[in-house]
Amino acid sequence: MATFMNFDTNKGPESRGEKFDLDATLTNNAWRPNADTCQAEKILSGRAAYTYLLRPNTEGRGFSISFVQPNGAVKHDNFTLIDPKYGIWRNGQISHVGKLEKVICDMMECSPFDLRPL
Repeated sequence: MATFMNFDTNKGPESRGEKFDLDATLTNNAWRPNADTCQAEKILSGRAAYTYLLRPNTEGRGFSISFVQPNGAVKHDNFTLIDPKYGIWRNGQISHVGKLEKVICDMMECSPFDLRPL
């Protein structure tokens, strides 16, 4: 599990009186609204470790991440938006809660410097 203190040094949109923008957050993190598991694996095949894309969860509500592990295998994980006002996300593990980039790092077991949105 990755734990980051002061994960984001920039003030979030809510601290400036702005609303959380779901579309912008997903777009900034390689959102592929039409991709399924098989398509994601094809797109990510041969890419560098920690390259990822986000897509709708095809097995239920929420979202999925598909990413390249350090060994080259593509892994998939699910997560949900639990607070649309402040942009708080959660993976299945209780410790994986926070801004999207933090939850992505937790799922991929990497640092923010390793993230490679496709």
